[in-house]
Amino acid sequence: MTPEQNKRAVVDAWKAFASRDPQRVRAAFTDDAEWLAPKDNATGVALGFTDHMIGPDTIVRFLVEEFPKLFVADVSVDFTHLLCDGDTVVLEMRLQATLPSGRAYDNDYCFILELREGRIARMREYMDAEGPPQRHQRPSRRSQSCRARACSSRLSSLPLAVVGMASITSMRAGRL
Repeated sequence: MTPEQNKRAVVDAWKAFASRDPQRVRAAFTDDAEWLAPKDNATGVALGFTDHMIGPDTIVRFLVEEFPKLFVADVSVDFTHLLCDGDTVVLEMRLQATLPSGRAYDNDYCFILELREGRIARMREYMDAEGPPQRHQRPSRRSQSCRARACSSRLSSLPLAVVGMASITSMRAGRL
């Protein structure tokens, strides 16, 4: 598949996740799919769920049944970068939601997705375990420079918003 088709497959996967439709979510993954997250990450600990999900049934259960128990309202996902090299897609995103306690959740994530025939075969998740930086502060020059170097091979950027994990509500850039 082309890089554009692979990026489209990842965007479509997130639309499936937002739908909470088990069949649509399952269709986004290969039969031997794996999702690896940092060991003892807060989401896994809070839900009593594994950091290494194996097989689409476990992944579907996480996305359809477990995820909504922790992120209970006002769920919003913004794609900040979507890059592709061959069958590997890198997605940087920001997740915001309301937790069961009523507290706001706001964190940055990076996913490295290995695709096979347009479906996710392996997904590695990275997050800011320390919490996000203050959103109102500008990053330092050093931080901007490091980020520019890290993203210098960026193929494209796609901001995307998902509200309520129910549907995609807007695509602010049509570069897919």
